[in-house]
Amino acid sequence: MSEIYVIMNLERYAEYERKKAANSISKDTDENLNDFVSINQVCAMIKDVSVGKDDKNRYLLDQQGREDLGVAIQTRLHNVALAKLASSGRLECAWDEEINQMVFWMPKSERPDAREQLEES
Repeated sequence: MSEIYVIMNLERYAEYERKKAANSISKDTDENLNDFVSINQVCAMIKDVSVGKDDKNRYLLDQQGREDLGVAIQTRLHNVALAKLASSGRLECAWDEEINQMVFWMPKSERPDAREQLEES
C-alpha cells in the first residue's frame, strides 16, 4: 500500500506546490503567480485529488494524488500563459477540427525575418 500524506496547512501546501510547479516550467520568472492560478484554485485542486480526510478534518494525499496535483497546476499555468499571449496578440490561435484541439502560432508581425537573420550571421 502506498504512503498517505496529511496536509497540515492547506494554504501553505498550496503555495509550495504552486511554486514547485512554476519552477518546473521556468526557474527564471518574475510573474505574479496569482495572475495564473490562485491559492484558492490550488486548494480546490488538492481537494479534488485527495483520498479523503483524517479524524482532524485534514486532507490526505497519496503519491498518485501528489503527482496528479503537480500536473494539474503545471497545466493550468501553461494554459493561462498561452491565453495571456493570445489575448495580447503575441500568439494567434484557432480551433483545429481535424485534431480536435486549439493550435497556436506566432503572428507574422512577431516572426523574425529569415533574411535578416541570415544577413546578421
